[in-house]
Amino acid sequence: MNSNSNITDSAFIADLTVRSPVSGRCDNDLTAEVEAKHKLSGGGRWVKAIYSKEHLAEVRTIIYRIRENFIRYSLPWRVGQSIITSTAYPKFIADHNRLVNEAEKAFDKLRDQFDAILSDAAQRLNGTFDRSDYPDSADQFRSQFGVELELDPLPSPDRLPNDLREKAEFALGKRIRAARSALLERLSEALRGVAEVLADRKKIFRNSTIEAARQALADADALNVGNDPDIARAVSNARQSLDQFLAEGKEDELRHEPQVRVTAASEALKAVNAFEQIAASIAASK
Repeated sequence: MNSNSNITDSAFIADLTVRSPVSGRCDNDLTAEVEAKHKLSGGGRWVKAIYSKEHLAEVRTIIYRIRENFIRYSLPWRVGQSIITSTAYPKFIADHNRLVNEAEKAFDKLRDQFDAILSDAAQRLNGTFDRSDYPDSADQFRSQFGVELELDPLPSPDRLPNDLREKAEFALGKRIRAARSALLERLSEALRGVAEVLADRKKIFRNSTIEAARQALADADALNVGNDPDIARAVSNARQSLDQFLAEGKEDELRHEPQVRVTAASEALKAVNAFEQIAASIAASK
């Protein structure tokens, strides 16, 4: 049995689709009017906001959180696809279901506000309002919103005929290496951000920078496709050296204590170097 066979039993191919109506619509009549007035030819397009920011604000915030949650617990796989390990799945799906439930309530609220949205648009857009820019009914408007998650098992090369297995093995190995490299880059980026902000007082210190590093390290084991031992060891070492600095409530100490800043920045860079060395090794093995 090949060395990648266990991965096909411990991860899913994941595809997230989030639907929402386009809020901007090109007004050809108004575009032609502006071009004629200013004697333009192909000088641009007049795009009107058929839905106001205020009406869509709640939905956009929830959609953003749904996408961010998906990104947090997944790694790139093939073009247009991601991979979620079985270890990351329980936390991912719990958060995903909670957010989708919030989204469905927000979508329903917009459906109930559809007449008010049309009235607002008619007043806000004045003479440029066109009823044909909008769905015929509140239910049609509601159908333009949705969240769809597809999870499929990873195909195992072991199930293929012998003449196809070697090529499939190579492709699987290539994608696994790419996923591991993406995890290492995520870790390096998060900890590099910590090192840079601590080493240079001119940079703005944000608690979110520390939180991003803390989150990246906390998620790393679950995202380690195939439990690569080198990645696991580097993550463990980074936690041991950085947990005391990245723990919740330590932000003020990092912000104001020079020696703590210097030490934490140095440890963060050591971790970045370790992750980058593993990434270089993966790249060399292709």
